[in-house]
Amino acid sequence: PSPSDLEDRAAEIIANEIIEEYRDEDSLLRRALRAWPIGPIIAFHKRNHKKKWFVFYVYFIAIFIFVPVGTVVIILEQILWMGLEEIVRGTL
Repeated sequence: PSPSDLEDRAAEIIANEIIEEYRDEDSLLRRALRAWPIGPIIAFHKRNHKKKWFVFYVYFIAIFIFVPVGTVVIILEQILWMGLEEIVRGTL
């Protein structure tokens, strides 16, 4: 078989394993999806995903929570890298 065929077969096997893992109620993947913090989010989504207000709620969360948190994380990362750079320069 060609490398492309082998890649396709490997991808199919992996996808089938993930599907079976998800279907098994006692699997580690299924238990992880029920654990905090992702479990309540998934349960909330299952209950409300067909309601009209749900889309606006998701955009509200994305815009007013995730964007500021992401910005702060990026700023902190830059500050950390600058600090590490200064430490490395000072020791060399």
